[in-house]
Amino acid sequence: LSAAPAAAVGALNEAQRLVVRRALARRLTLIQGPPGTGKTRTACALLAACVALARNGVRPPLELAPAVPRRSRQAHQRAACAS
Repeated sequence: LSAAPAAAVGALNEAQRLVVRRALARRLTLIQGPPGTGKTRTACALLAACVALARNGVRPPLELAPAVPRRSRQAHQRAACAS
């Protein structure tokens, strides 16, 4: 986490910093919670940490993948089955 930009990490509370540290050591992390708990801020800090690590030649073990809405997944599956 020391390679992450100080501004992104400094804006987090201790629980959020812990999530970022743990996520950098795991392949899969799910960030969830009710509105207003800092999910977006935590995810942005995690992404900033990944970019900072990559700039220093370190590849974090996690893979970033966007969430796909259920309808889009189903449409994609139907299209794949039709071809």
